[in-house]
Amino acid sequence: ADLGLGEHRVAALRYAPVGASAVPMDALETEAIIRMITDAATSAGLRAETVGSIRRGKTGGHDLDFLLTTTDAAATTTPPPPPKEEEAEGRRPTGTTDRRAAARSTIVGARSKGDDPVANEVPRDLFYACYDELVQTVRTKVVVTEITGAGHGKVSTTSRDDRLIVRRVVIQSPTRPDAVRHVDLVLTPPSLWAHALLGWSGTRHFVRQLCDYVAHVHEGRWATAGKEIVGQRGWDLDTAGNARVEPAVSGRRLDLDKKERWHWSSIGVFIVAGTSKDFRFVYEEDNAGFPDEQSIFRFFNLEYRPPHERCC
Repeated sequence: ADLGLGEHRVAALRYAPVGASAVPMDALETEAIIRMITDAATSAGLRAETVGSIRRGKTGGHDLDFLLTTTDAAATTTPPPPPKEEEAEGRRPTGTTDRRAAARSTIVGARSKGDDPVANEVPRDLFYACYDELVQTVRTKVVVTEITGAGHGKVSTTSRDDRLIVRRVVIQSPTRPDAVRHVDLVLTPPSLWAHALLGWSGTRHFVRQLCDYVAHVHEGRWATAGKEIVGQRGWDLDTAGNARVEPAVSGRRLDLDKKERWHWSSIGVFIVAGTSKDFRFVYEEDNAGFPDEQSIFRFFNLEYRPPHERCC
């Protein structure tokens, strides 16, 4: 019966973890999938790292999450051979090397004119080309079915989170021929790697608690933090909360009369103003200046907690 569900929801139901797919992955299967995805990512010019419960040390799940970003090799890596079925049918393989090179050329050309389209936004053409090549590489080894909704999926925890792109695929288990596994591929700009790594490593409760702490730590005159959180270097934003207002500023503090508060998510550190339900972005920290998770903890005057200690 037609239930009025979208194609991606029908696919999700079709490949739900039942039967053999309901059996949790063991260490051998987990390692095989990680190796397969990371090798394919490297071939496509992408950096990959496992996130989610695996990064926290948990084993025995039914799916895997990978954080991906572009690398300098994205324009020069050699593409994988086309799938055999395409060769047999005489169709033109869906290689993406030309698309990657064209996207990289556009970026380099813009930089030579003084612009930097990669600084704040996802270089989407390059990401899509690299992603397509990654999936093509995996498809030559196992059956891949994409179950993301129409277009390129997005994560939306704030109005600015279209900088992260999420694609979900279903792969046939490399060690259990009768089982399928869900894999989430999260693409992020290199400048937001540390924030995305922290946000997607979870747990959801830990991330929610961190966000709440950041938003309310100024209350009580910073008694909880021990000292005030001060911006290192960043930009005030226009009234729409999108464009940076030059020049960059240092030592940005909250204006409590305007109901400002710090805000953190997997797309970085900001200051927002307004209520929790109706707010706008007023300041953007130089988020590329956070090289790792430890630097984010330090910014908020917190003791670093490694992934395995975030299972609250």
